[in-house]
Amino acid sequence: MNTNINPLLSSRNELFGRLNMLYGLLFHLESQLNSFRELLMHQLEESDIDLAHMAAGSALVIRDLTEWPEDGWTLFYPTGSFVSLGEEYLQVINVLLSRESAWAISQGYEAFETFLKDVTATYLWKHPEYADSKELVRQFSRLEKSKLERNDVEYWKKFVRLAYRDHVDLLKYLRRLAPELSEAEQRNNRVIDLSAWFAVLSEVRHATTHSNLLIKPARMRSWSEGKRGLLTRYFPGKATNAGYELCLGRQDAKTACELLGEYAFAILKCLSKRQNYEWTMLLRSSGESPA
Repeated sequence: MNTNINPLLSSRNELFGRLNMLYGLLFHLESQLNSFRELLMHQLEESDIDLAHMAAGSALVIRDLTEWPEDGWTLFYPTGSFVSLGEEYLQVINVLLSRESAWAISQGYEAFETFLKDVTATYLWKHPEYADSKELVRQFSRLEKSKLERNDVEYWKKFVRLAYRDHVDLLKYLRRLAPELSEAEQRNNRVIDLSAWFAVLSEVRHATTHSNLLIKPARMRSWSEGKRGLLTRYFPGKATNAGYELCLGRQDAKTACELLGEYAFAILKCLSKRQNYEWTMLLRSSGESPA
């Protein structure tokens, strides 16, 4: 077996580091907010203060950017306010944790997409003979303008981002490059269709980023029963007339980050075995996770 350093290792390091940071920050946030809730309730009981008297609020005011008051003083106009009162004051904690869990999942998705592009680029940098010749011709002029050399990994990062703008196309290419990947996606000890799960995850990410945690019916209209099952199993929420409202927690974010790491490892393993790279070191032993 080739004992040289596996060139794909850096892509793993970047992704695993990012996933651990995202989950770690969420774990800290939940721990600290729960501690605050317990401390507050204890203080209320000790002081015999009714929770109904607890409140917090904020308001945004704006300027008329084309207004020039004669006295030189800026005028501000109200836009509304946000207030939590009584029990709502504590419920905001749950809202924060749900939204931050969704955000961690969304950012994990983004990190995985970057990983897909970078690991493919690194592979082609070391093995340019596997590059799609038609795409190289199609992107030739743009690559020439970049002034990058073919022996520079940045050249291949540029090529991958030009040729495979959609993760669907990039994954299809990786499956052709390493056929074992298709089997790992379908037959694994998670007993999950990884490709279908990732398609569902992409909609969760879209809802988090663009639709206030709502997956609209039109975006699920063509889904199979399998995908709908994956949605409710891995991304809890409730069905409404408006669509599927996500209601995620820390454990859901943890599972998503773990699956993204496992999907990435499957890709790395398949690519590494194809070139006889040492792949067992791609998984390093670590201590137990915090929860």
